[in-house]
Amino acid sequence: MRKIHLLFLPFTLLVGVIFSCSKATVPPDFKFNTGPGYTYTNATNNNTNITVGIIAAKGGTRLKSVDILYTDINGVSHTDTTITITDRSQQDKFTYDCIITPPTPYATGVATWTFIVTDQHGNNATRAITITYQ
Repeated sequence: MRKIHLLFLPFTLLVGVIFSCSKATVPPDFKFNTGPGYTYTNATNNNTNITVGIIAAKGGTRLKSVDILYTDINGVSHTDTTITITDRSQQDKFTYDCIITPPTPYATGVATWTFIVTDQHGNNATRAITITYQ
């Protein structure tokens, strides 16, 4: 009986180490602000600024960054902004308003804005909005 206990102890320790070292795989919770004055779905725009509000909350671990990318009306991809979330008070819940201005000079076409929220383990959540300029 004593041998069984001695064999069980290392097994228990090994399982504990494996599970304590595994990283969380729950992605951040991310949505657009749907309040008045915010754009949160694909939209048609006639040469005016629009505001997209980001509301993100940690999933399995604290938030690390928000990347804002866009593909312009000519199909060229750009990194607009990268926000590193260093303030610990914002790593559980983060909000940000992105003001999108029309192309200069104004032209018609379609642009896509992609928002990527990443946590400290590299898990991410992505949302996109397509804007048609007329």
